[in-house]
Amino acid sequence: EHRTLLLLYYLYPLLFTNLRYYRKHRSSNNMKSRHRKSTPLLASSLPTHLAVFLLLWAGGAMALGAEDVVHVRFGYFATAEPFIAACGRGWLDLAPNVEEDLPAYEVECFPQSSGSVAVSRLDNADLDISALGSTPWAEAVARGVDLKEIYIRRYAGSLSGIYVREDTCKVECQGIHSPRDLINRTIATPFGSNSHYQLQFLIKEFGLIGMVDVIDLSPTDIIEAWNGENPDLPSIDGAACWGTTREYLLENEGRELIQAGVFTNWGAPAYSVTAVRRIFADEHPLFMEHLVGILSR
Repeated sequence: EHRTLLLLYYLYPLLFTNLRYYRKHRSSNNMKSRHRKSTPLLASSLPTHLAVFLLLWAGGAMALGAEDVVHVRFGYFATAEPFIAACGRGWLDLAPNVEEDLPAYEVECFPQSSGSVAVSRLDNADLDISALGSTPWAEAVARGVDLKEIYIRRYAGSLSGIYVREDTCKVECQGIHSPRDLINRTIATPFGSNSHYQLQFLIKEFGLIGMVDVIDLSPTDIIEAWNGENPDLPSIDGAACWGTTREYLLENEGRELIQAGVFTNWGAPAYSVTAVRRIFADEHPLFMEHLVGILSR
């Protein structure tokens, strides 16, 4: 289609010029003599024009091919999931389909600190697609953010939960072995996350409303509050978290109080979804099929 338009764009002025040339010389009384002395523009320069057109045609096709790439911005979280490898190895990319005149897709993956941040970036078109927890996903839908869920990746299991300090640590944290031991303790979590939802469920189910100090900290701030290196952050006794934050706590005098998978059995499941801006999904349906195919492997 692009090449046909290029052909018409280039040849139309040439044909129009030659038509005017013939009309002019037909109306002349000495048309025969004039034709002997001069050669029509089309006949005299046709090889040159064809050569120039072929160069423009090839160059134009190359330029169109270079620009006809859709750059996709994908948000993810630092958890041990197979699709992270797909991000790193370029398996989410999609080659162009020349027969159907479809562009290539190049996916660049960006780590996200929390679901609420990822939703904000999707809403502002700073991301096209992102992994999300079911809690921030539900909140986004409730607020009217124009997103579409295309895949449910997994239910929260052993990769997230509530983690507390070991009894041997120097802070006053002995005796946290059950949910009721959280009374008068400070537990940090990113508000609006799956972990926050399950922590609130735990507090309600065990009748601890108003007895546990729950504070809103980002995953990075949780680490700093845990190790006490930032004097501006309060000391914490535990955290409801996931990913690299969870790993850090477990490696630094922390232990698991309850994992997220237990909440599923208690009636408060949380899961991870892949959400996309609706306008992007509607404009690129074949890429959506390709992406879901990779995520489901």
